[in-house]
Amino acid sequence: MSTFIYLYGVIDSGLPQSLGSVKLGSLPREVRTLPLEEIAALVSETDEQNFLPTPDDVLTHEKVLETAMAEHTVLPIRFGTVAGSLEDVQVFLKENYRELAANLSQLRGKVEVGVKAFWHKEAVRQEVEREVGQLARLKQELRQAPGRQQEIGLAVGQATEAVIERWKETHVQSFLATLQEYSLKTKINPPISIHMLLNASFLVERDQEPGFRCRVLELSQVYTKKFGIKYAGPLPPYNFVDVRPVLPQR
Repeated sequence: MSTFIYLYGVIDSGLPQSLGSVKLGSLPREVRTLPLEEIAALVSETDEQNFLPTPDDVLTHEKVLETAMAEHTVLPIRFGTVAGSLEDVQVFLKENYRELAANLSQLRGKVEVGVKAFWHKEAVRQEVEREVGQLARLKQELRQAPGRQQEIGLAVGQATEAVIERWKETHVQSFLATLQEYSLKTKINPPISIHMLLNASFLVERDQEPGFRCRVLELSQVYTKKFGIKYAGPLPPYNFVDVRPVLPQR
């Protein structure tokens, strides 16, 4: 059976090191560093050349990076990146050394946090009712005049979209602008559900992350009746660096 090399990321350490054993794919494997001068790749052996993004494997990938992040600056490599051999990884490090080292230097002492906002169904319903009338009354009208079903449904749908867009342009933009004052960089990602108002990533100084988290919690109380907030971090800078190794195909 062939053995391949799974890549998790690159760190700012030129020392050999073991991060312990993890189960990625079918068998537990040791995660270790493959150093080159002042940087190193985080790798483990694997029997699989192609990985499907199962929840368990994605979580293992993320946990390895977060473990390394406790002591090092980390450049994440996208999930499922597999090399044919350690020699291929060494070639990647050597050919991209200057860029990798520069990225590590720029991100030293910084972490990523994620902030997502989701609108509350009941809050939207109340605001829609103020614009088109109580939904209970509209349902009664539908029973009495079934021919108006499409008309009333369209009105409710348009009012719902209008409320959500208005909240994005006012409350969410105000919320976002305040957080940007406390961050170094911001990336707005596409929403991943119809209930999501905001999906943002922020790059912050590691020692400022607890204060940033407190600020998010304070702001969430201001808008708690309209939308809820989910916070994730500190995380490796997934959204602020893009390491895509070009590896030989075997």
